[in-house]
Amino acid sequence: MSNQAHTQIGPSDIQQLSVPFTCRSNPGKINITMYANTDSHHGCGLDLMFTSTPSNNFHSFPLFGWIQFIKVIPINGSGKGTAEWEMDLPPFAKDLGTPFCYWGYNPTAFDAPCILLEEEGLEEVVWRAQSFLCVMEDACLSKRVKVLKDTAFGWGFDIQSVQTTSGGVERKIELAPVEPLDLEKEWTARLALLRKEYPAWTFANEAIS
Repeated sequence: MSNQAHTQIGPSDIQQLSVPFTCRSNPGKINITMYANTDSHHGCGLDLMFTSTPSNNFHSFPLFGWIQFIKVIPINGSGKGTAEWEMDLPPFAKDLGTPFCYWGYNPTAFDAPCILLEEEGLEEVVWRAQSFLCVMEDACLSKRVKVLKDTAFGWGFDIQSVQTTSGGVERKIELAPVEPLDLEKEWTARLALLRKEYPAWTFANEAIS
């Protein structure tokens, strides 16, 4: 496959650009179509760029973002310990001042949590996450965030130490159920942390739809 970009100019000054690429030996392609918007009743041609998304979804050009919290609860011989919720961000984003782990017009949340038990002095843990889909209604012109109704969920896993028949120890991982959250309760409980960590941002109390 050639990695050269090919530009075609079609009728009515429609421009199409196809850019093949590879990433980790896997092929991919970016397809772009661009032409002038002469209809003042449609905002910026977004309905043409994202044809699978209803045009009214682009009212005021909203951008979405996932905000995620995690809690790692240690377990030892005396029982389950305690832990506080904390922000969950990719390492590179921890000093960027953003509450979002993923954001965009159609953000996809992805997580592959990893715990180095021995380095952290842990034997068994209960790992939990809460994920909230939020919206910035003014295309990120401000730092005003609103959470969306019916979009929050909790998930996680447990790591247990299990004795083997030979006297050794194996790690057993059990997935916790993926469950919708009581949004009013859980979002309200997380607001104090959000406002402490991101004082320049505004987080609405109420969810919107």
